[in-house]
Amino acid sequence: MVSVGSSNTDVYPIIVTAQDAWGQVAVKGMGAIKPVYLPPSQVNHANPLAMFGYVGAQFWKTAARLNENWMVRYEVCATSL
Repeated sequence: MVSVGSSNTDVYPIIVTAQDAWGQVAVKGMGAIKPVYLPPSQVNHANPLAMFGYVGAQFWKTAARLNENWMVRYEVCATSL
């Protein structure tokens, strides 16, 4: 996008929601999140020199928009941050 002064600008989307505009539910209940931690000191075929570690999570959930009128998406421009 080019502004009136002929300078290039970056466009950033911003989402603003009110309380209870959307909801989420864990599909598998209390056991919905399964954290995974592999320390960098663990040697295996993918990490033969024990240089890398990993942290992650596997989860099951669903989300729903409860009230569309309480959500807004803005597109704003900035020449520099």
